[in-house]
Amino acid sequence: MKLLVRELQKAFLQYLLLPFVYRIFSYQKVDNNFVILADSKSDGIPFSLQAMHKELQARNYNTLVWCHNYDKLNVFQKLAKSILFMKYYARAKYVFICDYYLPVSSCNKKEETKVVQLWHASGLQKKFGYDAPDDLGNLRWINPTKNFDLVSVSSEIMVNVVSNNWRMDKEKVKALGHSRSDFFFEEGYVERCEKQFYEEYPAAKGKTVILWAPSFRGNGSNANIDGIEEMLNLKERLNDDYFLVIKLHPHLQEKYKVDNCKIKTEELYPVTDILITDYSSVFYDFLLLKKKVIFYVPDYEEYTEARGMYIDYRSEFNFPMVYETKDLFNVICRYNNLSDMDIDKYRGKFINCNDGLATKRILDDLDII
Repeated sequence: MKLLVRELQKAFLQYLLLPFVYRIFSYQKVDNNFVILADSKSDGIPFSLQAMHKELQARNYNTLVWCHNYDKLNVFQKLAKSILFMKYYARAKYVFICDYYLPVSSCNKKEETKVVQLWHASGLQKKFGYDAPDDLGNLRWINPTKNFDLVSVSSEIMVNVVSNNWRMDKEKVKALGHSRSDFFFEEGYVERCEKQFYEEYPAAKGKTVILWAPSFRGNGSNANIDGIEEMLNLKERLNDDYFLVIKLHPHLQEKYKVDNCKIKTEELYPVTDILITDYSSVFYDFLLLKKKVIFYVPDYEEYTEARGMYIDYRSEFNFPMVYETKDLFNVICRYNNLSDMDIDKYRGKFINCNDGLATKRILDDLDII
């Protein structure tokens, strides 16, 4: 009964109230200089929108940052934020998002308003969108991609995948690169990240820094993960030559409370010597720094059967795949002796448009001066 009530509330909001509010404010003319950057999973500008925000401000656009973590809001606060967004939405020329944002898809928007999906992940691996049975969850019947005018992806190989699994016109999905990746090419970025990390964690100086950054299982509303206990045991087993950083997906951090580093994941790559991940796209970002990766996938068979993958890790990548913690320890110990892993080949195939110029290409495609 509770689930039914929640679904009815969402349906009322999505199909009746928000479209009605949008129509009320549709008398406003679209302001060609007004841009919204919106997100419902963070209280500040998420990393995936920061490069675009910086560039839009440099070009003197009137930018409204509309980022609120809905998980921290009660029902009435969520309602108020969503209603007020529709007021701004009705006069915005551009709306940039980096995840699903339901108010954007809740109405028949003005043709002059362009919604741009920058997305928060690069590359190609686990299935998502309508291709994955548990990715959209309750969003499936809402059509969260309804008003997308442009989706920018990291390479040509992604175009068909994204257009198919989001049921979009192929012309709206373009290999322009991910705006978020521009930071990794910015002069001084590596040095700033290193300075920040070692000031915060001086005990890591001179040690091999290992970053464990796993993906979550399920979807955003019921995220979970396995292997935490095993990784904590590994941490105890490693000697003083290593410094292990645990950084869970944002959907998991509050639930498990095992993160031991306050720094953002993207700002840890420059100091990380060994990245341990599973099905997360973080490893594509890591490739931009031309570093090697270890896949720790104890549930590989189960996960690939339940969620589905676009690529077969075992045939596609030359990175070590580890299925048991005891083997992970051994791979870490001989990591420096691992052979070349075709990093340039993977970069060229999956993220060749993440080259430091993605934000400019996206704005050029939109004719934003």
